[in-house]
Amino acid sequence: MKHTLIAALSLMLASPVLAGGHAATGDAVAGEAVFGKQCVACHLVVNDDGEKLAGRNGKSGPNLYNIAGAGAGMVEDYRYGKSMCDRWC
Repeated sequence: MKHTLIAALSLMLASPVLAGGHAATGDAVAGEAVFGKQCVACHLVVNDDGEKLAGRNGKSGPNLYNIAGAGAGMVEDYRYGKSMCDRWC
């Protein structure tokens, strides 16, 4: 169950990158692979109970839990860099 949740969450997070403006394919395996290559170095996925669902020890990017559908630069209490805020915050 845990791996299924991680795969599904990874796909949701990666879908804008993979979709290229089209609807997501629903390929959880591909989403997990992309997260493992592009996101895991900087990001964690930690649920509201504090359980780490995905990621290693990345702390340079915000927690990606429940981020699907949110705009860029919208994680509360995260200090975004100037370049990010100039464009999105």
